[in-house]
Amino acid sequence: MYVVDLFEFMKKLFSLVLMLFCGLMLQVAFALSVTIDNITYVLHPETKTASVGTFPQSIVEANILGTVEYEGVTYTTTTLYERMTTGCYNLKKVTIPGTIKKIDDFAFDGCSAETIIVSEGVEELGYASFGGCSNLKTISLPSTLKTIGTSAFHDCKNLETKITVPSTMTKIGERTFQNCAKLTSIEWADAITVIGNSAFEGCKVLTEIGHTATIKSIGDKAFMDCSALENFELNKDIEYIGAYAFADCESLKSPMWLPEGATWVPTDVFCHCKSVPSFSIPSTVTQIGGGAFAGCQFETIELPDEITSIGHRAFSGCQNLKKINLGNSLEVIGQYAFHDCTGLTDVVLPSTLTKIWDEAFAGCTGLKTVICLATTPPDCTNAPFGVLPYLYTIWLVVPDGCKNSYVKDFWFDVFDHYSINGDYHYVNRIIEMSDYIAGVDDIVVGGDGVSEVYNLNGVFVGNSVEGLPAGVYIVRRGDKVEKVLVQ
Repeated sequence: MYVVDLFEFMKKLFSLVLMLFCGLMLQVAFALSVTIDNITYVLHPETKTASVGTFPQSIVEANILGTVEYEGVTYTTTTLYERMTTGCYNLKKVTIPGTIKKIDDFAFDGCSAETIIVSEGVEELGYASFGGCSNLKTISLPSTLKTIGTSAFHDCKNLETKITVPSTMTKIGERTFQNCAKLTSIEWADAITVIGNSAFEGCKVLTEIGHTATIKSIGDKAFMDCSALENFELNKDIEYIGAYAFADCESLKSPMWLPEGATWVPTDVFCHCKSVPSFSIPSTVTQIGGGAFAGCQFETIELPDEITSIGHRAFSGCQNLKKINLGNSLEVIGQYAFHDCTGLTDVVLPSTLTKIWDEAFAGCTGLKTVICLATTPPDCTNAPFGVLPYLYTIWLVVPDGCKNSYVKDFWFDVFDHYSINGDYHYVNRIIEMSDYIAGVDDIVVGGDGVSEVYNLNGVFVGNSVEGLPAGVYIVRRGDKVEKVLVQ
């Protein structure tokens, strides 16, 4: 019974498909077409509309008509066929009438034209409607335009005209101008509030952008690799900035910040923004994403006390960074987080720290002191502070009573010995807090008289710490005796 029912169902389905196909063929058979100035128009008598067919491959200039007269009947041109310019390698200019409200998806995909005029009346550009038009240099957009579809102008590598976005639009969609490598300027009114993912990614010579202070959302990679962009006025009420949004904007000179209430700094969001003078991170942020500030050249940055993790490469290559406050809640420092931060001289690791990933501070050749406030040594592997030669100028300061814990841990391998040709050499660079006094280089003369400086064996070495080798010494000034670390 089941087999018979299924067979009957398939017969009915086939009949239905056949009827629909025959109806379509009848419609096509009764459709009319006319060719004017080398452009074929398909006419639809029932609606008195016309569709633009494919262009001949020899066409040089295509001036699409808004209306077509045929046998006393006027047909309004309303639609374009997909990829209708395929193979038209000689095409230089296209004019699109305002009777076409929407330029359909892929309509001019890969078109060879250098100039395209979109007339007043057009309201929408479809998906990739002009995508891959690698010869396109100039295009005019009408004031009636309301929507520019995803990837509308992606890979238009020679588009160099100044683009003016009409005030009727509120959004620049995803990948709209992606890889428009010669685009130098784009303007819009204060109506734009959303910039989609990769909207301007790869616009390497883009220097001028319209009114930005009303933008509330900036998508992932929105301005990635816009290396010539200098000014971008952020909306004080910005709501969202995505990952890689300003990555590699190396000429950007405007202050940057994140939305109020944000809980993390997105991955690579400001990486290599080496000209940005300052960054502001709201107090609500708990995580800094990987590469977020990599390659930036600020000297100081304030991290909220709520920060619990710093991602891989977050501050890698920030060579001008001199000081950073890691807060009081930090638990994890990612791999290469501060790699090559050559300006760092001192780092305080909070008591909450539990994990330091591989080579987090490798290449920090200016680092002299690491103060770790954790009573339990944080987990670390594979040279978190790097290797020879500079590593053995770094002192590790730990809480009183905790030195043995660090010596017995991996930290012994990091700070208290090194190997040359398989031979171990002990340097004893782990000291406790009571033996450390910051700024001892200023100790020269004591209150009532000359200071006396002794080594740890009680041997007098002079009246000043100036010029002494790095190490721990005993300094006596009058009745006061203290241990000090000389760097």
